[in-house]
Amino acid sequence: MTAVAQTSIRSNPTPQPTKYALELGGQFAGFFNSFEGGDATCDVITEKLGADGLAHKHLADVKYEDMLLEFGADMPVLVHDWIVGTLARNYAAQDGAIIALDMRSQPSWRLEFSRAMIRRITFPALDASSKDPGLVHLTLAPEVTRLPPGSGQIAAATTSTSKPWLAQNFRLQIDGLDCTRVDSIESLTIDYDLESDATEAFREPKKAPVQSIPNLVFTFAESTDDTIVKWHEDFVIKGNNGAQSEKNGTLQFLVANMSDAILTLAFQNLGIFRLRRVNDSRSIARFRAEMYCEAIGLDDKSSASNGRKDPKKHTRQNDQPELKKNPGPLLRGAYAPSLANPASPYLAIAPSSPPRSRESVNPTTLKFRS
Repeated sequence: MTAVAQTSIRSNPTPQPTKYALELGGQFAGFFNSFEGGDATCDVITEKLGADGLAHKHLADVKYEDMLLEFGADMPVLVHDWIVGTLARNYAAQDGAIIALDMRSQPSWRLEFSRAMIRRITFPALDASSKDPGLVHLTLAPEVTRLPPGSGQIAAATTSTSKPWLAQNFRLQIDGLDCTRVDSIESLTIDYDLESDATEAFREPKKAPVQSIPNLVFTFAESTDDTIVKWHEDFVIKGNNGAQSEKNGTLQFLVANMSDAILTLAFQNLGIFRLRRVNDSRSIARFRAEMYCEAIGLDDKSSASNGRKDPKKHTRQNDQPELKKNPGPLLRGAYAPSLANPASPYLAIAPSSPPRSRESVNPTTLKFRS
């Protein structure tokens, strides 16, 4: 009997998933590329040596591992909006499910989760010479997960309409700086400390999650008249680094035509603090710039693939007037003398600290200082 059971199991192995589907709040949210985590586990506690000469062990309380999801830049609407709200410090816990699909797009297993919050958002590193796909990593901290019997169903057609996006397709703009020679940007990871206070933290938090904003780090080719080098000299060496000297900017993730943005990040209150030459095998001399940032927002209207407005109507507002008349796209970066008006009126953002200027900052819409 045992041998027959083993043969039966081996003859019908569960295939590895080829893609994943996501449900949020009982709705089909879309597809994503890869998944790991969500398992129930316990820490093992070792007691003091007992009279019997053994160090006995027992389990601590059950806990549930973080879940890591991987999306393209044109992520599903519900995920996009969840990230927008989190960046604006409107923290929300979500119920949902992960559904693994086989090569026939049939569900093979289902993992349900409750009251998950966003712990980490990582936007990919960008490089003008890269052919790699651009992927956004989202880490979720669930309160509980469970594997229900059966594989469940998907409440939507199992077809994906995602647009291809490569890490080489981007445009950086910082007010008053020439970014046309920017050739790479390091990844940006925004962390949230959710361990505010022990038990029942998600149900009755005693304090809001602590947001950690990364530095903006990029490399660019050297030129004889460089606005970034001049700003470093003024801001760092000469000490003109008050709040009125900080800058704002945007980073657009572009489709292959190098014009339409699938995703737009906004940086508030940038301040350069390090500039050094890059020693590598490239023939062109390059600099590596590091800038602190007080807040990062996400354009909640940028993705046309998600049924939103045409990105061309509001992602090119920072270009110089003479450049707007040029039908050719801006490559890698742009030179925006001023970003007094944001790239989009829909950039949801909240400052990580109270504003230091006399101007008020709307908690849900990015306001640039001129």
